[in-house]
Amino acid sequence: MTLTATSSKPRLTFDELREYKHLITGAMDAYGGSFVSSIAQAARRADPSNLYRLFQAFPDLFAVYGPGTRFFADVKRAYEG
Repeated sequence: MTLTATSSKPRLTFDELREYKHLITGAMDAYGGSFVSSIAQAARRADPSNLYRLFQAFPDLFAVYGPGTRFFADVKRAYEG
């Protein structure tokens, strides 16, 4: 199997993760599998230092569910009612 990077890969900064943590982790729970949900749970419980460690370990994972994605938009819409 060959994996290639694409230029349309979502990007997420740590500041965005901190600002939208509840929406991003909600999207991870709603649309991710059990591993993604476990990372979301850890992120919700993490202090800023450990949240940064999770972000450094899984930046692409958080980006997949972050601002600008369908997952994020769906969860944001649900929270806004």
